Amino acid sequence: LTNTDSGTVDLTGGIDGAFDLTVTANATNVIMGIVGANTPLGTVAGGDTALTVTSTGTTTLMGNITTITTTGVDLDGATNVVLGADVVIDTGAGAGDVDFANAGANSLSGGFGLRVDAGTGDVLFDNVTQLTSLAVNDGAAGSGATNITFDGVVDIPGTVEARAVTDINVDADVGVAGVSTVTMVAGADV
Repeated sequence: LTNTDSGTVDLTGGIDGAFDLTVTANATNVIMGIVGANTPLGTVAGGDTALTVTSTGTTTLMGNITTITTTGVDLDGATNVVLGADVVIDTGAGAGDVDFANAGANSLSGGFGLRVDAGTGDVLFDNVTQLTSLAVNDGAAGSGATNITFDGVVDIPGTVEARAVTDINVDADVGVAGVSTVTMVAGADV
């Protein structure tokens, strides 16, 4: 799906289906509702990514995103991602990467919580602000990814929980305001 016009790409009605979806919005905004609630996105024969969004406008996530277990979510081309609700991104138990990073240039914000369940995939973040919570885990405080990378500053008023089977790489400051906590657990190195 490519937007060559100046209007917003509005996908709030929900998206289901065993297919890969690429949204190229250029400088316009993207609004995404619930993705993959009934039929997760992605194809076994497809690439490694079930959902790709590219936009230099604002990409607003209004609902959970679910893909099949061998595919991931690529938001590294979405330079300004804002949560419009609490969101869970679930790529299943397989190697589905979740990528919010673009060499420290991207931002993830919004007054809601984000949980990423990436199975054996990797999770990458750039700058994260204003979230009420950020968790990379399997929903049960177990492992949440193979590797987790923070390429930018994380400064949120809520808790940060990052659990990795192998490594957690922190290339900038990670902090929380008030009495919130930062928990990082890795099988090898933090």
